[in-house]
Amino acid sequence: MLQHLYDLESEGFWPTQASNLRFPLNIEAAEARLAARQAAQTQESGDSPAQSPANPTHCFR
Repeated sequence: MLQHLYDLESEGFWPTQASNLRFPLNIEAAEARLAARQAAQTQESGDSPAQSPANPTHCFR
């Protein structure tokens, strides 16, 4: 779970700077970017994905 937070931060999501009004949009956008990056890395390596990019795990909901 902590690794997921680090990954989201690498995609531009900073929980300490998120406002209550923009939080859902900010985290969803970061999760979408993270899923796209992970899918691209999976395709490059030829491995099967651990989770579907279209259905990412949301640990903050």
